[in-house]
Amino acid sequence: MDIPAKASLEHIEGFSAIQLFLQAARLANTDFVLDQTNKDAVIQICQLVDGLPLGIEMAAAWTRMLAPEQIAQEMVKNLNFLSTAQRDRPLRHQSLRAVFEQSWFLLSKEESKALASLSVFPSHFSREAAASVGHVSLLILSRLLDKSMLQVAKNSRYAIHEVIRRFSLDKLESDAPTWEKVHRSVLD
Repeated sequence: MDIPAKASLEHIEGFSAIQLFLQAARLANTDFVLDQTNKDAVIQICQLVDGLPLGIEMAAAWTRMLAPEQIAQEMVKNLNFLSTAQRDRPLRHQSLRAVFEQSWFLLSKEESKALASLSVFPSHFSREAAASVGHVSLLILSRLLDKSMLQVAKNSRYAIHEVIRRFSLDKLESDAPTWEKVHRSVLD
């Protein structure tokens, strides 16, 4: 989905991520209005989930209780914030964490270990950095690309969607031996 970086109030409603947010927000709160005071927070929300439709819908549902600025703050603090109590959704779609857990389960052990290791990079990283820090081979990078866990960025570099990176970093932190190994590689 396309997301504006910054735009005037008149232009942001043309972006598909903003349109989806507004549609879902108005279902949750019929009085919701996109205006000059909340447009930057709505843009931030869409950016935080990198345009993921499920994430946008879950965030927008919170407009029944919270202002967009508060929703964005909660999202930054806690990935588990994006969830729903709607029982008509499959269990695996009731939270972003559940979606990522399902995707994590589908990775091979080697792929999940590699993705966790790569989560230490706060932004783009090179193939050489992936090999050095996470001992990630080109084949594993390719598999993670095929499974949409990584993207090719500029200049033959790779990137992990921020929400997936944060989820993977949680997985890395819960695996003490791998955590130590990766951090020793980073410090070397």
